[in-house]
Amino acid sequence: MSKVTSYETVFTASKAEKVPKLELTSVILAGEKATGMIAKCMNLPKELKVDGLLGLNFLRCFKIYLDFEKGILTFDRFRVTAQYPQGE
Repeated sequence: MSKVTSYETVFTASKAEKVPKLELTSVILAGEKATGMIAKCMNLPKELKVDGLLGLNFLRCFKIYLDFEKGILTFDRFRVTAQYPQGE
């Protein structure tokens, strides 16, 4: 279960928006689970045709390989718990 821990202002290319900051129990992508995640939630334009965005706090739990020629993105887990630098 996730819970709102605070609200923060997020700046996009067109505006500033106050959004909830959540502490997530876990995030699972393609069977790989990361715990201790923090998320900021905001509505995305329908034109993007995406369900959401993954932040660096999640992606830093993986070694990521991007093959542009084949159009393949591969995640190899090396850490299951997010570790935040001071001030994050």
